Amino acid sequence: MAVFVHPLLLLLVALATVLGLSGQLLLLLAVLATHELAHLVAARLCGLEIARLELLPYGAVADIRGPGRREPLVEAVVALAGPLNNLLLLALSIALQQAGWLAGPWVAPFQAANLAMALFNLLPALPLDGGRILLAFLRRTRGPRPAVAILGRVGRAVALVLAGATGAALYWQVLAPHLLAAAATIWVGTAREEQWVGVTALRALWTKRGRLRRAGLLPVHRMVALEHTSLQQVAEALRPGGYHEIVVLDDRERPLGQLDEVHLLHGILRLGLDAPLRELLERRR
Repeated sequence: MAVFVHPLLLLLVALATVLGLSGQLLLLLAVLATHELAHLVAARLCGLEIARLELLPYGAVADIRGPGRREPLVEAVVALAGPLNNLLLLALSIALQQAGWLAGPWVAPFQAANLAMALFNLLPALPLDGGRILLAFLRRTRGPRPAVAILGRVGRAVALVLAGATGAALYWQVLAPHLLAAAATIWVGTAREEQWVGVTALRALWTKRGRLRRAGLLPVHRMVALEHTSLQQVAEALRPGGYHEIVVLDDRERPLGQLDEVHLLHGILRLGLDAPLRELLERRR
């Protein structure tokens, strides 16, 4: 597994060092490490492989590969593992503290960091775990691009609220760089997901034939598209949980022909993403 550190995390480390918050930062990084380890363990238990991991200030972006990685339930299990780990550590530390087996000045910050990590990552924004869970189910019902568009609006709203909270804290002479880092994490994660939505849709289309062979059946969905619609637009509108038939209409909404996902995939490989459906139909004749 290749591990990368995002510049935002390096900037947060430098800022915390300048402000004399290195101790709090080390504690936060330790909590973040257990959070990401829980994701990795859950992914492996689900039979998935983490090919690439990029560390952000309040989480990570992982390139997950393997059968079933786009199933909503599998994505939800892997995403929930991180916040659940933090809540379990919080509950365990409270129990040990009340039993008199845990004490020290680091206990309260450790508990606060785990609570903050769990609650923050459950926000419905990308690349956070709550956003991943919501994206998985929206992608199944709405398609990749509409799902990312919805979460993009939510994510930017959350980022602006956090940035505003940073300014309000500064007005009251309270330094809160973690809030600004959280806002930047959400903003960057949302932009990245919007940038890669097409690649994600094509990857799902490429692997769907394998899922069909393993499952033996998939529900069929019919969709209608105009002849000038690009192959990429059609691919991004497909739902991962079913097999699609595409009825192609001309500008007067008269039927020109019908395609399926196999034709679409072969057309993308031969003609490119920007080719219109009309050209693919003409090549088939």
